[in-house]
Amino acid sequence: MSERIQQRRNSALMYEIKPEMWKGINEIRTYYPFYETGPHLPFEVCIIKLPPNHTQSWYSHKTVEETIIPICGQVNIFIKGQDDKVEKTQLPKSTMFDLESESIVAVSVIDDGTVSFIVEDKKSGKMRSFDIQYDEGTHSERTIHTLQNHSEQSAVVVVVKTTTEEDLARNPRIFREDRESH
Repeated sequence: MSERIQQRRNSALMYEIKPEMWKGINEIRTYYPFYETGPHLPFEVCIIKLPPNHTQSWYSHKTVEETIIPICGQVNIFIKGQDDKVEKTQLPKSTMFDLESESIVAVSVIDDGTVSFIVEDKKSGKMRSFDIQYDEGTHSERTIHTLQNHSEQSAVVVVVKTTTEEDLARNPRIFREDRESH
């Protein structure tokens, strides 16, 4: 690991935890449940690899808020309004991460919600880091929504989920129990 990356990691209060993997029929998800460190850090980070030409099923949250940030490729988010009208937003194409040549080796979250990634080049072993801010992406708020990768290549999105410290203290399983399928 480069000295710059190591200094950066040492300079901020960061929490790093082991991920939980989930492989569905079409998606690969890696969950980082930072909330398990306590209610002072009410975040869960989920990295989702969306295969080509894939659309998720519709879902919403009752309490949890999420921000969706593409880090590789381009995706659309569809949000269903109260009148069942569907609004499509094409999220900006991202090249923060190269799925073919890099691996994510560490994910950390800083108290302000900044998510820090350390990635490794698969061939050279060189490490680099990049950050995303919680407010950089598209907020799904508590709407019914879905994601779509309309391209011929896989895409990767980061979903940063948050809730209040009070809601997390009341229900430590809120990130697992809050999602509703539609």
